[in-house]
Amino acid sequence: TIAYSGLATGISITGEANIRAVSDIRVTGIDLDNAENGAVEQYAPKYTKNTITNGIKLPNSNSSISYTIEITNKGDIDQAIYGLSTVSNNNGLHILIDGEEINTKLPLIIPYRTSREITITYTTSTPSNEAINIVNTFDFREVYYITYETNGGSNIQRQIKYQNVDINLTSERPTKTKYVFTGWTDEQNGTQVKYAPGDLYTLNQNKTLYAIYRQGEAT
Repeated sequence: TIAYSGLATGISITGEANIRAVSDIRVTGIDLDNAENGAVEQYAPKYTKNTITNGIKLPNSNSSISYTIEITNKGDIDQAIYGLSTVSNNNGLHILIDGEEINTKLPLIIPYRTSREITITYTTSTPSNEAINIVNTFDFREVYYITYETNGGSNIQRQIKYQNVDINLTSERPTKTKYVFTGWTDEQNGTQVKYAPGDLYTLNQNKTLYAIYRQGEAT
């Protein structure tokens, strides 16, 4: 509770105040899901726009505790949980997302104007009756799409590019009867090649690339 008084000389604040900054994508909820084999929640979890804080005990080697996390994307473009970093006082702490390893599950795209729940599970290889304090920080990134318009040629699947992560354009070349593919342009009626297959793409924006051909022999 936050109290404000413009006339009185004193102000009283009771309870707990959580200030959460405005963000297109953010954590919007966290709840205890399951605790097994002696696992204990030390205190109620907290969250900010991109972090969750937990206090738990994992006294046995098979102890585990899980939380359901709600992520909401209120923006106008798709975003992704690109990574998850962890600070903990337990060196053996192990984390799964929806039952999978972090590097297997992520990146995870959250479409714009939608919410998604994920389950984070904690186990440890160094069980103890000591409290384990955990701070997880989500790396949220915007998602961009590279779309290939082949102008009558064979289909080329679009590519996904994450914010500030460079990618190579597809090395696949469209085929078209009686034509030879020469490269890509970002102008709908362009005739000058601007991108070759496999070129590095660094822009943080959606892009449609159009195929350019030259006349060739019948195939």
